[in-house]
Amino acid sequence: MNILLKVFFFIALTGFFIGGTAIRISDFQSYINIFIFFNGILIIIISLLVTKSNFKININKFTILIFVCFLGLSISSLINGSSSDFLFSIKFLFLFLFFVIALRNIRDFISFRIISWSFLLSSSFIVVLSILEDPPNFFAIRPYSGLFDNPNSFGLLTGTMFSVVLVLFVSNIFYKLNVKLVLFYFSLMVCILLLISLSASRTSFVTALLLLLIVVIIYCIKFLKRKAFNIGKVLNIFLIILLITSLSFIFINSSYYSVVEESIFNKFTQRSIGGDVTAGRDRIWNSILSESILIGPSEYSSNPNNPSAHNTFISKIGNHGWIVGIFYLIFWLVAFIQSIIYFWKNCRVDKYASFPFVSILTFILLSMTEVLTMNSAELLALCSIAFLSHKNG
Repeated sequence: MNILLKVFFFIALTGFFIGGTAIRISDFQSYINIFIFFNGILIIIISLLVTKSNFKININKFTILIFVCFLGLSISSLINGSSSDFLFSIKFLFLFLFFVIALRNIRDFISFRIISWSFLLSSSFIVVLSILEDPPNFFAIRPYSGLFDNPNSFGLLTGTMFSVVLVLFVSNIFYKLNVKLVLFYFSLMVCILLLISLSASRTSFVTALLLLLIVVIIYCIKFLKRKAFNIGKVLNIFLIILLITSLSFIFINSSYYSVVEESIFNKFTQRSIGGDVTAGRDRIWNSILSESILIGPSEYSSNPNNPSAHNTFISKIGNHGWIVGIFYLIFWLVAFIQSIIYFWKNCRVDKYASFPFVSILTFILLSMTEVLTMNSAELLALCSIAFLSHKNG
């Protein structure tokens, strides 16, 4: 019975992630909410079957912050007189409580392997479909968008994929060294970076490099501090560094490196010279923040002809007011702080201790220039909070 439930759980979670990705594909938008809701209900049913009479609703800082946000969203929708906004507040409540309460109850099911492989399977499915539908030209001038209307959406998906593979990569170096898997995941990371470059998404590319740098530095500091490196491990890591450096050198001197150079580096240079690094986003942010009110939509956000906020947190402030926006931001800051503490304390004993930290940081960084509400990056980060809550008991 448990094996069957695990299979259904894996399928439902994969479907959930597909929904979070397909929400940015115009052909699927008409029925994607129903698809996400169906998979969410399926997971809740599985959690009830697994826990039976032991299903617990814990009132903690996360649930309190969620209910405050829900209350603010509800009041905002009443002020605005919008039934669609009220339905969004219900969806928000369902989504967040689903992860923080329902998933936390399935203790035997919440493992990084299930979460990571369901996410990678769903993401790979969309990427493969994109390549089959619109084969990329590696040396074309236009940014690649695949099935998406916007190339940045393809960059966000592949950037989030990079974060999951990064966790797998570092876990096979610093926890228990596996040279074959390290080289495999490194090669996969290079391929994903190439896909990010095709989309010309600077945010996703910078996020990927920052994640790699931060996670490796934290691991090195922790292991050097505890003197956890022995001669054998040092030699193996040196060999890996040598192989990775060689592979990197080969890539940099290949024709594919020009994709990264043209799509990312040159784009940074052009924007910097033009004095518009954010591509006009700073003007949008200033307009939203200056017109936002305590609760309810701002004048800017009420006009459907205005561009998107291009920032998840500012969009919450613009659409629902300062109270909702601030508590939404606090929710993610609390989660991020807890993920740092867990990563720092457990990186030597938990192979996937970096998962909550990497997922939440990925969501926060990508949210700086794009709106990721209901996006797969947000869903993955919420999954990591459930994972974190489960690990902390």
